[in-house]
Amino acid sequence: MIITLTGASGTGKTTIARTLMERLPNALPLMSYTTRSPRPNDLPGDFSFISKQEFDEIASRDEFLWTARVGDTRYATKKEDLKQAFADEGAVRVMILVPERLPNVHAFAKALGMSNHVLSFAIASPGTDILLKRMRERGDDEIAIEKRIAATADFEEKARTAGVPLVWIQDEGDLDKKVSAVLRRIKSS
Repeated sequence: MIITLTGASGTGKTTIARTLMERLPNALPLMSYTTRSPRPNDLPGDFSFISKQEFDEIASRDEFLWTARVGDTRYATKKEDLKQAFADEGAVRVMILVPERLPNVHAFAKALGMSNHVLSFAIASPGTDILLKRMRERGDDEIAIEKRIAATADFEEKARTAGVPLVWIQDEGDLDKKVSAVLRRIKSS
């Protein structure tokens, strides 16, 4: 099964993903590829850090399901990694994605006859005050915080209009409630 998490910056996606992998013995991240440097909050196995040249070579061989650019940094997921995740019976693979990439994953799963093996969650924003507090606590700089706060409403609108089934999780500030809601839904699938 592939679990996707999407939500604006500061909604707890990475923390939820990390907690899911601690509580589900068969859960691992589904690796994405990026041209950026590692960050302290990256999950182990979440990214393969590659050069721009390597990225271009893989893209030229049409091995990526999707690619995205954020500034000078590029991100992608390999088709083969998704195929392996679907083939690994009983395994749970966790991905953190922007809403624009959700249709790619769902369409790929459908083409493989695996639509019922993808479960996508959207984490709703808890409100500006809480997001500001979280971003400051994790050490984000003020310019980045301003941009992320401004993008929150747009992010949620993109999730709503992504055209894929989403399970919305309300963010009331309690991590355990969010994780429990996600786990209940996974176990009922």
